[in-house]
Amino acid sequence: MFPLDSVPATAAAKRRPPLRAMLKVLAVLAYAALVFWACVQPEPRWWTLLPMLAPLALWAGAVLGARMAGRAGAILLAVGMLAVLAGGLAWLVPAGHDGLVQPQQVRLYYFLQETLLLGLVFWAFAHTLRAGQTPLCTTMAGVVHPVLTPVLLRYTRGVTWLWAGAIALIWLVSAVLFVFATPAVWAFFSSVLSPLLMVALFVLEVLARRWLLPPGEQTGLAQTLRAMRTVDWRSFSGAAHTRVDDKGMEPLR
Repeated sequence: MFPLDSVPATAAAKRRPPLRAMLKVLAVLAYAALVFWACVQPEPRWWTLLPMLAPLALWAGAVLGARMAGRAGAILLAVGMLAVLAGGLAWLVPAGHDGLVQPQQVRLYYFLQETLLLGLVFWAFAHTLRAGQTPLCTTMAGVVHPVLTPVLLRYTRGVTWLWAGAIALIWLVSAVLFVFATPAVWAFFSSVLSPLLMVALFVLEVLARRWLLPPGEQTGLAQTLRAMRTVDWRSFSGAAHTRVDDKGMEPLR
């Protein structure tokens, strides 16, 4: 017989969030705080640009390293690229290029980085709405549901439109604040509030499925997250994974 207290302990362990997921959340929060700090510095130094360069180095390392040496190689390549970029900044700024780190210049760099990242996410959703393409959210729904009914097809196309519009609106608000608001207000919206808004939209959309979709066609949070992992985000296209015919009853493999 198993000890009586082993069952609730096991159940509690299953309910406990995975350590990797918690570390990812903490990393995102720490990064948002670093970006906000960098954007409001009255006298920025070269290291205030490191939070901007880190995602670029990580992305480049993930793309190049995965093709050459797997995950370990990707991490080493990303760290090496970030070290090279940091060394270049440390050399350039004391060498008389301190104009690179003026307060308004630093904020402009971060705004351009935000524009690039939001633009890529917008493209991931919007370009799949063109004629002949499968909407990105329809692709992810096809991972969970072997048959996509007309109701689910219409809903997932609408959600894809919703995300494309939300990303565009967030960028527009950020651009207006960057031009007209104080640096602290823009930095708070850009680095803290806009990610929270996207998380809130994601959670609300998952909850709204209870009222907008029949019970058999609803997808829970865990299933949605698993489906998101199946999309090759590096190609910014869901069309390569699933194709849905115009009549629309089931995904084409």
